[in-house]
Amino acid sequence: MIAENLHPVTFWGYLRTSDFAVDVTENWQSEFLQFFLYVFGTVWLLQRGSPESKVMHKAGTQSDEEQKVGRYATEESPRWAAVGGLRQSLYSRSLGIVMCLVFLLSWLAQSITGSAAFNERHLRTLQAPISWGAYLGSADF
Repeated sequence: MIAENLHPVTFWGYLRTSDFAVDVTENWQSEFLQFFLYVFGTVWLLQRGSPESKVMHKAGTQSDEEQKVGRYATEESPRWAAVGGLRQSLYSRSLGIVMCLVFLLSWLAQSITGSAAFNERHLRTLQAPISWGAYLGSADF
């Protein structure tokens, strides 16, 4: 900012800028992608001695009886775990689905704030702003 002969931005002022929002949402994007991959990857990946890993002979998904779903559901089981079909399938993958949705939302937020920050820099140098779609196709995104 000072190099461009603009007023310096305070810390609290920076927290309200699109540059700050880009950095935060970019961080969220990478974290939630990792969560998503970890949730789905731990079903199949095994590591000896890891407390997060299944026992080696139990690779893959567990049976309905081990999961206590479908006809093996108990009174304490969530309703969707007992019904079967699509609802049970969605319920059994709900954490991964939520992590994927949060990742996609953080990607969307990062693309919108990134477009705003990009256009702000362009306007400072008297260049025309670009659309969100054009920003998505640019190397800056």
